[in-house]
Amino acid sequence: MGLLFIITISACQKEPAIEIDAKFIGNWEHHQNANKTIYLTIEADSKGQIEYYENGSFKSDTQQRKWLIKKNTLYFGWLAKKDEIFSINQYPVKASTIVINNYDTILAGENYMVLDGEFYKKSN
Repeated sequence: MGLLFIITISACQKEPAIEIDAKFIGNWEHHQNANKTIYLTIEADSKGQIEYYENGSFKSDTQQRKWLIKKNTLYFGWLAKKDEIFSINQYPVKASTIVINNYDTILAGENYMVLDGEFYKKSN
């Protein structure tokens, strides 16, 4: 009983991502390498999903869940798995110059964020 109470209290401290920063709303893409791309979708109600593509073809996705933030960490759902938890290195911002990071290119004027040291470009 005590452990369940602690988990519940800890999960409750998370806030919907868009309540922290409305600039999270949108579709975000990150190219892991030349063949793999991850898309994060964050909607106006803070719900969304993660989609995985390989060689330009859809590979898999997740069920829709709420995106949450606690202490500069983005969680995909109240009980996110390890690969669904992202450290926020840079909140969504507009690029002032061209940013090239591995397989991701962000042009001046485009919006991006940095999660776990990886660049995610807003694609809509």
